[in-house]
Amino acid sequence: MGIVRLRPAAALLGLTWLLLFPPAALAQDGGTITVVVENGTAGAGVPGELEVELLGFQGEVLAGTWRDLEPDEDGQLFADGLSTDPAWIYVATTTYRGLSFASEPVSLAEMPEMQARLRIFEPAPADPGALLTEYSLVLAREADGARIRAVHTLTFQLPGDRALAVDPPHPLLRFPLPPSTTQVSALAGPAAWEVGPDGGELLGGATLPPGASTFSFEYQFPWDRAGQDLGVRMPAPAAIFRVWGVESQVQIVAPRLVQQPGLQMNERARLAIYEGQGLAAGETVALRISDPGYGLGERAGAALEARLAALVSVLAGMVLAAIAVAARTRNRRRRLLEARELLGRASGDPEDRPAVERLAALLADDPDLARRLRQGIRTYRKI
Repeated sequence: MGIVRLRPAAALLGLTWLLLFPPAALAQDGGTITVVVENGTAGAGVPGELEVELLGFQGEVLAGTWRDLEPDEDGQLFADGLSTDPAWIYVATTTYRGLSFASEPVSLAEMPEMQARLRIFEPAPADPGALLTEYSLVLAREADGARIRAVHTLTFQLPGDRALAVDPPHPLLRFPLPPSTTQVSALAGPAAWEVGPDGGELLGGATLPPGASTFSFEYQFPWDRAGQDLGVRMPAPAAIFRVWGVESQVQIVAPRLVQQPGLQMNERARLAIYEGQGLAAGETVALRISDPGYGLGERAGAALEARLAALVSVLAGMVLAAIAVAARTRNRRRRLLEARELLGRASGDPEDRPAVERLAALLADDPDLARRLRQGIRTYRKI
């Protein structure tokens, strides 16, 4: 028994040292993600043989795929040997009854062992009343002056506890395209896009789970400086629709919208913002766009193009940035709560070796915990 008692004592000494003098945290390949599958539809269960994949992203690039995940002793699927580098984000995916689902993104940068909560839903027989909580359109003139770049970002809200299958040409992801549209591409959101047979529409396919879903895409079309008409159709009832454009590049006339206070980019360029509220599904907002009739010097124009490109990138990448920040914030909160619980257990029972060893591991992975736990450490040392 003497030897058994020495091991917790040594662990306690090591724990105190880690708390007071935390080492530098190092990223490594030793992370583990356990996938927890739940059915979010009331009264429905999870099928026994559901195929799950884990996808690893570095930035916006798919850098790894893990299939044939192994079940642990509780029957839950897991993948190990994963990178804890902050650049890596992991998402668990599956297909159920013809619908595709994905977990919230998970980062292992702050805790090497995490859960990915993968929620599936039963299919909805019809649209339960999807709402567009926000629809934004950014119009920018390309550097060559011959084309207009249009970036669309939409956030849907789906009520209920069932998922909706959106298959082309479903009106929720069906958008008119200007004549001679080129360079159509997706920016964000789990949707597959295709141009309609006649080239006049962009059609999307996706699974809309209950709650919020955001999609973003862009395209380019020839620029007629004398003026051209552009129609934007609302695929669902829209709470807010906004159009953004630089006044010195594109003059916008939108009778259905109200001009909002703009954003001054520099002494000669101003970002115009137009907004409409309470638009009906199927309603088309008519825009008239033209050359404002005055130009900028070559140097100022190049600077303006760079500023506008940065703005468009921010709007298009907002969803991915928010996802990464949210994942890391959730990890930090979970880690702190677990550390406080373990510290309380170790303070109450110095023989609780699992609590001591787990807390020591947490502190080794994230030394910043010491600063937030110091009050508890002082109490622990008195005991």
